[in-house]
Amino acid sequence: MRVFTTATATDDIDSSNIAEWIAENGGIENIRQQTTKSATTKQQRIEKGKQLLSDAEVVANVITQQTKENATKVDDVVLLVGVQPQMTVDKIYLGQ
Repeated sequence: MRVFTTATATDDIDSSNIAEWIAENGGIENIRQQTTKSATTKQQRIEKGKQLLSDAEVVANVITQQTKENATKVDDVVLLVGVQPQMTVDKIYLGQ
């Protein structure tokens, strides 16, 4: 809601260009963070993420042709998924 409040308070933003405005300003989460006094900046979140990654223990390396190709895509989003070995779909669905 804060993002839309911010957008409506901004000159020249209306229903025809709000999506473009959101994208130009770093997305909904980034705009929301900018309107929160105690929020961390995008750069602070990047640095924290890098630190968490460098401190994490490597448990496995998976290399395939697809991962090699994806590794060169520096402007694309990377989704890292962790799977807990003892959880099953039934347990997740039942909330256990």
